[in-house]
Amino acid sequence: MVGVEHFYLFNNLSDDQYLEVLEPYVQQGIVELFEWNFVPKEHKNWTKVQCGAYNTLIKSQGSETFWLAIIDIDEFIVPIKKQDLKDFLKGYERYAGLGINWQNYGTSGVYRIPENQTQIGTLTKRAPEKLDRNRFVKSIFQPKKIKNVKKPHHCIYKKGWFHVTENKKPFAENKSLTDSVSVNKIRINHYTYHDEEFFYTEKRRRVQEWFPESLPLEMDPNYNEVEDSIMLRYVPELEQRLFGSD
Repeated sequence: MVGVEHFYLFNNLSDDQYLEVLEPYVQQGIVELFEWNFVPKEHKNWTKVQCGAYNTLIKSQGSETFWLAIIDIDEFIVPIKKQDLKDFLKGYERYAGLGINWQNYGTSGVYRIPENQTQIGTLTKRAPEKLDRNRFVKSIFQPKKIKNVKKPHHCIYKKGWFHVTENKKPFAENKSLTDSVSVNKIRINHYTYHDEEFFYTEKRRRVQEWFPESLPLEMDPNYNEVEDSIMLRYVPELEQRLFGSD
């Protein structure tokens, strides 16, 4: 819907109906699915599991694409003005990578997203734009110009190459954060809490398993502070694809 031509999906021990959902896209050649059956015993090992998937992909399929984005399934790349991501990235081809700032979303007070509605159409409240945590980036990069991925947020680049912000300002390659938040041209919407049911039954449980001595995770009320309708422009087409009849 924003110009992405191909998806590489790593399934990390999902037990839902993912094969049934993805099969049509696999058959059309839009999606390549990889089973990544690794379980991190501690939170500190999760980065190794995640980046292991990225590096495996770059080594085996990196030559197939000019640009590659590494994001999670609760993250959405959102161009602000140019709707086609390929057109937008033409202005960044002289750089090895682009670091895109987050915009973190809350639950919008929704306990459970209805089955006939989308996440992006239902969860429309986010944190303030300049929230410090929004300094985190996720990367779109040219695989031929990187050494490897050691952190989920950024790459290690080959000599002479580097990544930039949306304003084409270089920042240190070993940093997952920019000095300030800038999302005037492009951003990544991060639905970190999903709905309230997911937060309380899944996210909180995972954090408690990783950090058993910590207090239970609580939602940051800032994440529901700003009403933002930017994603609603995609909802009619997305709902037709997901729920509409042929």
